[in-house]
Amino acid sequence: MAKYITEIVMMIFILLGISMFLVGKYCKKKSLKISLAIVISLLTLYCILISFDMNRVYSSREPIFARKNEDMGNISRYDGLGYKIDIEKDYQGNIIKTEMTMFGKVIAATISLPHYLDDTLISTEIIERLSATSKIVMINENVDNDDNIIGTITDENIIEEIISIMANSTTIINGNYNCMGATLFFEMYDIDNKLIDKVDVRIDGSVMPRSIDHGGCGKYSLESTDINTLNLIIEQQSGIKFYTIYDYSEECDQALELIYEDNNSKYYFNCIKSDKVFIEFRTTKLKITVKEALKDKYIKVDELVKAYPDLFIKLEK
Repeated sequence: MAKYITEIVMMIFILLGISMFLVGKYCKKKSLKISLAIVISLLTLYCILISFDMNRVYSSREPIFARKNEDMGNISRYDGLGYKIDIEKDYQGNIIKTEMTMFGKVIAATISLPHYLDDTLISTEIIERLSATSKIVMINENVDNDDNIIGTITDENIIEEIISIMANSTTIINGNYNCMGATLFFEMYDIDNKLIDKVDVRIDGSVMPRSIDHGGCGKYSLESTDINTLNLIIEQQSGIKFYTIYDYSEECDQALELIYEDNNSKYYFNCIKSDKVFIEFRTTKLKITVKEALKDKYIKVDELVKAYPDLFIKLEK
């Protein structure tokens, strides 16, 4: 679609010329002729503005004619005239996903894969050492107490699959890299319960054994299919979910809207927008409203409130 933007703009100008010709030929009243000419010109200008921002969406760049409204975690919302654009960035500030919507429908979107700087694999020596793993303990990087253990993997087939995914990963950044962004890490133990290594697992689809001397910070990127496979394994073994929240509401009626309730509490949005706030699950690509996800038990309300505290209002019963 992006390569046709020039042709689309040219077609818009052609249609503008044809429209102006028809107005000049068939409209006899001067005032009507001027009014139609202004309307046609404004519509043409509007189409050109949308075309330029659509082109920037397809090329994973920030829009020119849309105003930045708010940030939701690593997602920025831009509001244009009749359309909006969501831009998701990784922890380095690189754009990894763009989505342009109009009247609640997606009209342009793109996902940017990591840019490979070299193709160095994790060394065979490290992979062979990790192959002695008989147990993987998954640790939540952001929790400091005893609750940081989110799951343990002892199935040898699953462990073998995880190590195979790591063996296929490719380094994309070394040295001057933002160290932040580890979602969790694996503690890899051998059959004698001796720690072999710790492996950082980041939300952008990368891993990094901590035993590697990379001169600062670095990571090894996974192929998109491997990212999905690894995330699915983590979800199945720990119960956590990989997801993103999209709030498409621009204006909404100012009243508390009940979204969910349990035995102790009720959870509200601060305005009427339940049909405009969506959750997308990364592994299954399922995208539904947050209200539906909570109702159908796709995710726990406590997890959402912890991740997006500004989105919910919690009131005790």
